[in-house]
Amino acid sequence: MATCKKLIEEIKGEICCISFGENSGSLFWFTAPVLLDEPPVAVTSSIIERKNIRSSNMKVLIVDDARSARRVLANAMKNCGIGILEKNIDEAEDGEKALEKNIDQYDLILMDMELGQKKTNGLQVTRAIRAKNIKQPVIFSISGDTDAQSMIDASTAGMDDFFSKGTKPEMLLILLEKYFHFEVSPA
Repeated sequence: MATCKKLIEEIKGEICCISFGENSGSLFWFTAPVLLDEPPVAVTSSIIERKNIRSSNMKVLIVDDARSARRVLANAMKNCGIGILEKNIDEAEDGEKALEKNIDQYDLILMDMELGQKKTNGLQVTRAIRAKNIKQPVIFSISGDTDAQSMIDASTAGMDDFFSKGTKPEMLLILLEKYFHFEVSPA
């Protein structure tokens, strides 16, 4: 790890780590500047700017066609240990209902990629959200498919990251801490 850190810093990059505790593993990621010989046609930023937020004020929208999946995700959000309030967790059973909501009120959207047999899938809903001139929420793809093509599709549609169905809820906390800096709420 020391070698990785040194190499990343030599190219003016940044390496970050979140530890899960003793014998529980860690998550590492890094950013690095890229030099191109020709001007790019389109470039997306890989720099993650963590949003400062008081966890008790965080607004979350869960979009999934399965009520049981929405309940599991809502419980994971409430019980991840950062103080997200149940009253701030909203749900939508399909893309149309999600788009009817005031999207710019949400800090985070957990979006099922497929949304069952509904008219619009999560990729289409994400593209529609990203096309709006609003305060943009962080959007996590929620899917059972974590193959490379699914991740590329999600990223291309504008989703920020991925949370696989069936993953331990602790992983949700790791993703949250990657995108948000939680201010301590007064006791």
